[in-house]
Amino acid sequence: MLSRRAFHFPAPALLLAVLMAGGCVKPPYDTPVKAEGIEQLNVSISFLARRLDAAETREIHTCLDEIRLSLMQLQAAGGSAAVNRALCQNVNGLPLKSIVELGYELRIERLEQEKAALEEDLAHKEKLRTRPGDTDSATTLANLKIIGREQLEKINERIGQSKKRLEAFRQQHNLVRRPAAAPIPGKSSA
Repeated sequence: MLSRRAFHFPAPALLLAVLMAGGCVKPPYDTPVKAEGIEQLNVSISFLARRLDAAETREIHTCLDEIRLSLMQLQAAGGSAAVNRALCQNVNGLPLKSIVELGYELRIERLEQEKAALEEDLAHKEKLRTRPGDTDSATTLANLKIIGREQLEKINERIGQSKKRLEAFRQQHNLVRRPAAAPIPGKSSA
């Protein structure tokens, strides 16, 4: 026979279970991130990440790093405090899904820029010629071209993977495709 104690739940746990079952808690990706400072951003992300798996948490941090990288490029000599301040200004109040989406958009934009630079470099190398009989230079140039093509192939793969993941994320979270990303749309950078 079961005792009365077997059905005893602590009141807070029961209340939390009822609230979650009743739909009173927003899904993590729909929850706005609080980021009035870097500490608050970290706490907000940690709080939301408790309801996500490890892969989703890594994805969020990767997207935040991509936003940071974009801000660093915009603020050439601002330092980490200025970048963190700008990051917080740009993500404060955004739903988590918008932050992830922005991170992927900025990543694709950065990779496209790297691709263009690689293509330009490879086109330049294709025009280079060596002196007849200079086998060492010819070998070096051929190797540089091979390396350039391999780098281009790898970056094309990364672009494809990022676009595929962004599209899957958008479908999963009912996000409408936006125009190409600006460094930080509609927000000021500090």
